[in-house]
Amino acid sequence: MDLGPAGRQEARVSQARVCVGEATVEAHLTWRVHAKRDPALRRLLRALYQHRREILAHYPAVPIADETEIAAIILLWERWESLRGRCPECGSDVLGVGLGGLLSIGVVTGCCLGCARLLSHDIGGAPSIQSAVTDWLRDTPYRLTLMSRPTPPSSGQLAYGGWGWGLSAALPELTAVLEELGAFDSDAAPPPSR
Repeated sequence: MDLGPAGRQEARVSQARVCVGEATVEAHLTWRVHAKRDPALRRLLRALYQHRREILAHYPAVPIADETEIAAIILLWERWESLRGRCPECGSDVLGVGLGGLLSIGVVTGCCLGCARLLSHDIGGAPSIQSAVTDWLRDTPYRLTLMSRPTPPSSGQLAYGGWGWGLSAALPELTAVLEELGAFDSDAAPPPSR
């Protein structure tokens, strides 16, 4: 899969340049802004998205949750517009970091790459979320599976019950890979390993 520069838009992000994937950002998605901010997750996401091509080429199997490998979420960000958007507060890019729901209603949780706010938008229920994820990853060896357990409060994700999946800022293996790639500013520490 070519993740080259064709068709990308530059994101408006302070301190770092982050590009949105080849597909255009869905304008009809209305992201709800929540009061909670997660600077550690934002920092991890910025580094991860800036170095996604190197990670896909050399480290696609880094574990991020249960049986999910990092390539799965990177490919979903590139392919599925429901996992990308614009922050209504600051105009920066938002990347989806959590999916979940019940039978007929679901939510995508995102983190703004600019102001670090957590945001969310409604989406179909857990069965339609899992079906979409499976479809977007069909031609790859990677999987992301919704699990029937609540999102832990310490994960920094908004929990909506039912079935779900979430990305945490506490990912020591991924942090080590990003450090190896020189992804973090020299004057700032990497996200904490909890």
